[in-house]
Amino acid sequence: MLSPTPLFAYLAAYWRSFTHRHARLHHRRRALITAAAACLLTGAGVSGEPISVQPVERAFDEAGQRLDSLIGSLVDAAQPRDGDWPRIHNSALVVEWPSGMRYARGVGFARAGGREPMTAAHVFPIASVTKTMTAAIVLQLWEEGRLGSRGLDATLAELEVLDRRTLNRLAVLDGVAVGPGITVRQLLGHRTGLRDVLLDDANVTSETNGGDPAPGSIGGLFMRDLDQHIACVRAPHCDPARFMTSRAWQPWNAARPSDRYAGTINFYLGNGMATVPLFRPGSGYSYSDTNYILLGLLIEKLTGQPLRQAYIDRLFAPLGMTSSFLSDGGNTPLPRGVELADFYLGEVPGTTSRLNLSFDWAGGGVMSSALDLSRFGRALATGRLFRRPETQQAMLAWHHESSQGDLSVHRGLGVSRYTTTDGIDFIGHAGYWGAFVYYEPATGIVVSGTLDQVGVPMGPWLTDVYRAAHASSVMPVNKSRACDFPQ
Repeated sequence: MLSPTPLFAYLAAYWRSFTHRHARLHHRRRALITAAAACLLTGAGVSGEPISVQPVERAFDEAGQRLDSLIGSLVDAAQPRDGDWPRIHNSALVVEWPSGMRYARGVGFARAGGREPMTAAHVFPIASVTKTMTAAIVLQLWEEGRLGSRGLDATLAELEVLDRRTLNRLAVLDGVAVGPGITVRQLLGHRTGLRDVLLDDANVTSETNGGDPAPGSIGGLFMRDLDQHIACVRAPHCDPARFMTSRAWQPWNAARPSDRYAGTINFYLGNGMATVPLFRPGSGYSYSDTNYILLGLLIEKLTGQPLRQAYIDRLFAPLGMTSSFLSDGGNTPLPRGVELADFYLGEVPGTTSRLNLSFDWAGGGVMSSALDLSRFGRALATGRLFRRPETQQAMLAWHHESSQGDLSVHRGLGVSRYTTTDGIDFIGHAGYWGAFVYYEPATGIVVSGTLDQVGVPMGPWLTDVYRAAHASSVMPVNKSRACDFPQ
C-alpha cells in the first residue's frame, strides 16, 4: 500500500505543474484530482493489490482532455464544423465507466439570455429516449404475466386497449380492418405500418418529404405556427394558447372520438392516416410515434395508473432518477430542485418560448438530466430493469437492419444498436431534441446527455466520444467504491 506522505508529495508536485498547463479548467479539475486521490487513499483495486497514481493521471489526461475538447467544441463558434450541423447553444455530457468513475460536464448557458452555466444536472426534454423507458415497462408487464398467455404476441383486440369500434378504424388496408390484430411486439418494434402522427399525414410521410414533417401532421402544424408563437410570446398582452405550439394534448379522448384536436390518437384517426397504412402489420418496418402512444395506453390499462406514476414507480424511484418526470405541458409542478435548460429549434429556445411538447407522451414526453439518463443507461446495460435475462434478450432481438452514413443500424424493441466500420458498438436511443443514452457492451461504458438542438447528425460525434472514453481503459476498477469525476 502506498503511504500517504509520498502520495501527497506526488499529488502536490503534479498539481503545481497541472495548474500552469490548465488554468482555464482550474476549479473543475481540482475537484477531480481530489476525488481521484480520495479513491486511491481508501484502498486497493479489485484484487486487493496496491494502486499507483499513474493510471488515474493517464486516464485523466487522455480521456478527460479528449472529452473536454469534444464537448467544448460544440459551442465554440471558432471551431470548424460540418456544414450539416446547426449552431449548438448548450450541451451536457456524462460518461460513466463500469468502475463507477464518471466524467460529467455541461457547456454553454442553461437558458437563453441567462448567465447560468449549463450542467449535467439541468433537465431537458429527452424526446424519443422516452421510448426505451416505455418499452422497458411493457417488458416488465410481460414478465409479470400481465399480457396474458400470448405475451408479446397478444393483440390490441385481446388486451382491449381501445374499444372495438376504434380498433376497427385504427388501420384499414384494402377495406379490411387490420388494427385489432396488431401485436405488442409489432408496436415495440415499429412493425405495425401505422403512420407517424407527429411527422406524417394521409398523403406524405416525413421520409418522402425530405425529412421534414408532413404539412398535415402535428409536427407540420407545429412548425406552421412557430413564428407566430414566438412573435406572440415577445409581445405584451398576447396569449399563444391559440397556436398548435401551445396546445396541451391528451393521448386519447374517448368521450370526443370525432374531435381530432381532442387527443393525439383522435388526430390520427381524424386526419385520414388510418385509411392508408404503410404496409400490413408485421410485414415491414417504419418508425412511428403512434405505436408508442398506443403502448402508453396499454400501460395505463394494465397498471391502473396514470403513465406519469408508472414511470415513477417502475423506473425513476428505483433507479434514483430524482430529476425525471413525464411532462404534461406545464400543468403539473416540477419536482423539487429541478432546473430546466433550454432546448433549441434552430435559434428558437423552446423552454423560454414556452413550447408545449405534450403531444408525444409515451413516445417522447419525459424530461430528464444527463446524470439521470446515465443511471437509466447503467440499469439498461446491466439488465437491472428486468427480473429475467430472457427479457433483456427479447429487447435486444434485432429484427431490422439499415445504415446511417458509415454506421450500421439494427433495431430491437425500444432500442437500436449502432456499429462503426472499425467495430465500435453501442446500444440505446436518441431523441429529436438531441438527447441520447447509450452503452457499449464490450466495455460497459455508458454515455448520456444532450446537444439540445434538432437536426444534429450525432452518430459520428458519439463515436468520437466512445473513442475518447476508451483512453481511460487503464483506470483501476474498484468494485467496492464508485469514484466520481465532478464538474
